[in-house]
Amino acid sequence: MQIKKLEQQETEIVQFGFDVEKFKAYIENYNKMLIALKESLKEGVDYGLPYEGAPKSVLLLSGAEKLFAYGQLEILQIIDEEIRKGDELWGFKFKILIGRKDGRQFWGVGIASYTEQKMWNTDRKTGQKIKKEENFLYQMAYKRAFVKGVIKAYGLSGIFSEEYFDEEEVKQEKEVISIVEELKEEKEETIKEK
Repeated sequence: MQIKKLEQQETEIVQFGFDVEKFKAYIENYNKMLIALKESLKEGVDYGLPYEGAPKSVLLLSGAEKLFAYGQLEILQIIDEEIRKGDELWGFKFKILIGRKDGRQFWGVGIASYTEQKMWNTDRKTGQKIKKEENFLYQMAYKRAFVKGVIKAYGLSGIFSEEYFDEEEVKQEKEVISIVEELKEEKEETIKEK
């Protein structure tokens, strides 16, 4: 009974123009391509783990630039905006439209602002927090948008993430991973007891 239902569902899917076998072959080839890409890039230079035990590596600018050149991607449009709090500049937002040879287009969006700890320096004498130069924020927002656009253009979100914004974000992710691990262990112990 169950097999007949599955066969019927596959027949209906094919009738709507979706070939299950072609899709499976596409996914298999795509996964091989992802592995080859990651093996071709250099760890620590082109990508790296943001912290020990992170679920995914972070694609760095040099890796994104190599993938951009290899895929003959093209920047079609750049939009940059200032983020302001009243009259004060507080950050930048970039939107970069990246095009592939097949005509598909992908937006990468990047933001850098003074709400992030890494956008501040500490004065050695006074210990006071000092904002980094506006140009630093501008470049960081651009870089983030570019890397995100390349990740989207290649469909690399399964193996790469973008840069982590600050230590608090990393701390939160570590806590989530820790909770998930604890829940897995509890579940395994419950199953063993049964």
